[in-house]
Amino acid sequence: MTDLILSRLRTMIFTLFSLGAISLLAACDQESKAPETAAPATAESSISITKSPNDNRQYRYLVLENKLQVLLVSDPDTDKAAASLTVLRGSYHEPEEYPGLAHFLEHMLFIGTRDYPEVDGYQQFIATHGGSSNAYTAAEHTNYFFDIDPEQFQPAMDRFAAFFISPLLDPAYVEREKNAVNSEYQMQIKDDGWRVFSATKAVMNPDYPGARFNIGNLETLGSGVDKALQEFFRTNYSADQMVLVALSNESLDSMESWVVPMFVEIENRNIGEAPEMVPAFADDEVPSVLNVQTLKDEYQISFNFPIPAPEDYYRKKPTQYLTNLLGHEGAGSLHQALKQKGWIQSLGAGTSRLDENNAYMSVDIELTPGGLAHVKEIEQMLFGYINLLASQEPEAWRYQEQAVAAELNFRFQEASSATGFVYRTGPAFGIYPPEDVLVAPYLMEEFDPELIRSYLAYLTPENLITTISGPDVETDSVERWFDVAYQLRPGPLTDGRPIATGLSLPPPNPFLPDNLSLLDPDDLGPQLAIDDPGLDLWLDLDTEFTVPRANQYFTLGLPGGLKTPEEMAMARLFVALLNDSLTEYTYPALLAGLGYQLNVVPAGFRLGVTGYSDKQLTLLDAVLERFSSLQIDPERFAINQRDLERGWRNFRNERPYQQAYAELGNLLVSNSFDALTLADAVTGITVKDLQAWRLQRLREFSVLGLSHGNLDEKQLQKVATHLQQYLALQDFAIARPQVYSVDDDYLLALDIDHDDAAIVLYVQDSEASLAQRARSALAAQMLRQQYFTALRTERQLGYVVSVTNRTMQDQGGLAFIIQSPVASTAELDAATREFMQSQLPVLEAMSESDYAQHKAGLISRLTERDQNLRDRTSRYLADLDAGETSFDSQQQIADIVTDLSKTQMQEFYRSVVEKLNEQRVLVYSQGKFPDVPTRGILLPDTTALKSATVEQADAE
Repeated sequence: MTDLILSRLRTMIFTLFSLGAISLLAACDQESKAPETAAPATAESSISITKSPNDNRQYRYLVLENKLQVLLVSDPDTDKAAASLTVLRGSYHEPEEYPGLAHFLEHMLFIGTRDYPEVDGYQQFIATHGGSSNAYTAAEHTNYFFDIDPEQFQPAMDRFAAFFISPLLDPAYVEREKNAVNSEYQMQIKDDGWRVFSATKAVMNPDYPGARFNIGNLETLGSGVDKALQEFFRTNYSADQMVLVALSNESLDSMESWVVPMFVEIENRNIGEAPEMVPAFADDEVPSVLNVQTLKDEYQISFNFPIPAPEDYYRKKPTQYLTNLLGHEGAGSLHQALKQKGWIQSLGAGTSRLDENNAYMSVDIELTPGGLAHVKEIEQMLFGYINLLASQEPEAWRYQEQAVAAELNFRFQEASSATGFVYRTGPAFGIYPPEDVLVAPYLMEEFDPELIRSYLAYLTPENLITTISGPDVETDSVERWFDVAYQLRPGPLTDGRPIATGLSLPPPNPFLPDNLSLLDPDDLGPQLAIDDPGLDLWLDLDTEFTVPRANQYFTLGLPGGLKTPEEMAMARLFVALLNDSLTEYTYPALLAGLGYQLNVVPAGFRLGVTGYSDKQLTLLDAVLERFSSLQIDPERFAINQRDLERGWRNFRNERPYQQAYAELGNLLVSNSFDALTLADAVTGITVKDLQAWRLQRLREFSVLGLSHGNLDEKQLQKVATHLQQYLALQDFAIARPQVYSVDDDYLLALDIDHDDAAIVLYVQDSEASLAQRARSALAAQMLRQQYFTALRTERQLGYVVSVTNRTMQDQGGLAFIIQSPVASTAELDAATREFMQSQLPVLEAMSESDYAQHKAGLISRLTERDQNLRDRTSRYLADLDAGETSFDSQQQIADIVTDLSKTQMQEFYRSVVEKLNEQRVLVYSQGKFPDVPTRGILLPDTTALKSATVEQADAE
């Protein structure tokens, strides 16, 4: 796929902590200059921010007296206020003596300031008022951000500004927070993404800061780190290298009147731009081949070509022209040629920035097991395709086709969440001019064939770093921090001749939309527009977001649904083969902003068609035709079967708390099965088995659909005709999974190869109702920060500490989650029960005003307006799946929360305490600790409750 970063390596180079990779594609707008009566700002306040024609937000760019850059955003319709402060310094800028210091400082800024010294006081204030907060440390910047109820924005911003004005950096908490950083490091120690990322540092210039370890742990953050923190803050956190993005429902003038005086207090130390980076790769390391041993049973090869960073040409995007073609999946593409040989599962191409000077263009390939034996031929075919590109001049029509798609995406851009907008936009100021920070990712204004050819010239065997990763690749060295085995060999992978047989450049894209007009809305909300035997289709003609797009989802129900692991595996294999067969046809549609998804759900299948509404019917017809007439190729069958099996077996290498959380659902939901069970089920399926299953099971369907967006009843009738043409519809009820009752004290032990202990402790609501879900949602709202403070900040039990209200179908409950490198599962269980017991007097002593604030915070989240068409469709679809055809379950829960008294919640707290002692599910992985919980019924596996329920039903 074009410009999708498939390798975890390149994802992690961009953003190293907390949130994963941060895209710079943000929502867009502009606004007039600040009035003369505003607080002091330079003449640069007259800069106008280019925004999407579809963006109603108003913007104002300011540079304060202390040289802090500020983008103010006024959105009268937002239900959340949000802010991000980006410090244009990151892990690249930390001293060599203290690897991870930048990340450690990010943690320490949350631990009290001069005006707000209480530990976790900031997080508690944000959480109480319906908000959230986070931060991450990247290579070139560090980003802090939060959202909150708009009426509390100003006091929250006062607390936020104090981070950068007067942080305590209290030595008393240095040791404690070092443990938190070390816990984060320990959590990643068996993550293949981090392992491969760490091994690739062996290829880098040792003088390049990206070659260093950068998470931090107890060893690297050793003696003297408290003084190093102070020095790093003083020399790197300066207003002239900071960007504030603030969004609220206030006017720009109102925001400016108080934001400027507040943030102008950040000291300007005039540190200037960061020092220029040395070359990322030494001449003697290129070309080279790096083998990296993974824990997961999956194979990848990445071809990485060092290039000058292309951001100076963001208006021309020469590398995007090339990666669009290298990553194409249509007819004649490298992807299709390699796939037909059975060597690859996926292929993607993109450009990755390392710093303002260094970048690389990459082709990332997920190999089949058989493909590992053909990596030399794969490289030869890659260079065959590159030679094909070089053999002809870059073509203006191809560039224009890409430019049209990008312009449409910008023109019809929809708003993101307030938080998403601020944290994505801030870092862009470190790359683009202020006026273009929002539009830059979409600009393709000038076709420059010579510039394209200059970047194409870097794609040579002499300028190539090849990374091959897999569980059994040859190695001879071990990386220090992640204990990952690797081998680095100088020279190219092969000196063979390029192979271009069967390769060609793609034809013009037939899926670019022609009709972009908007229908007149009816403002009716979802209506049952088609009610035929076996076919219920709901329609909402909705153009509120002024985009010519629609989202259509259809549940293709089978009689009784998918009840067994074998059936689930059959359905997943069928879908994998269908998707595999359609890639060549549907990839151009994806480039044109039109896509489909076919997934397996307990009822059967879920088919979705999304994007520009103009040509959706054409795509739907193609997918339904293939669904009904798929020819099963034995070779593709074997490849996809093996891929599914590997994927399910690889789940055992995910983080322990993630595995435990997943197994909770597998234990309690009837049609949900654990990954190893599914892997075993798919292994024994033959082509004949799948064909027989298909003939038997895919002969009757009952369809429940939702069509939402820029389409009307006339178009919906055509959709219905297509569904009736390709599917044998019968009038039967669509099956829904059963959620088993937690009527005793259950334990489920997981065998996970990780030193950390992990628990997910679940208390189920007393009944499946909106009233009970309202109680567990409010409890999670009140407990979340308290649990985090007590068990993570104070007791330092682990980096992952969370409590959430988990709903399965319509059955709610509370889940307490911890992953710990320092405590056993028995200790984590006891600590959670002690915590919950301690909250009884806390709630009793809580003032009515504080209780009301918690309710208001939750209600604010429940009733937040839909930001875009996708968000609204998701909300509608969740309600339709649950049978809530009023499509307002969130509002119903909010209304119930409004009326919940503190006395009722005290009763609910007491019931949770009781259930934690006698009626709960505890899923755990013991890690390196011998002590495990012993009280309760130890279940042999995730099928135990299912089997007991079936036996009981048979007996009755």
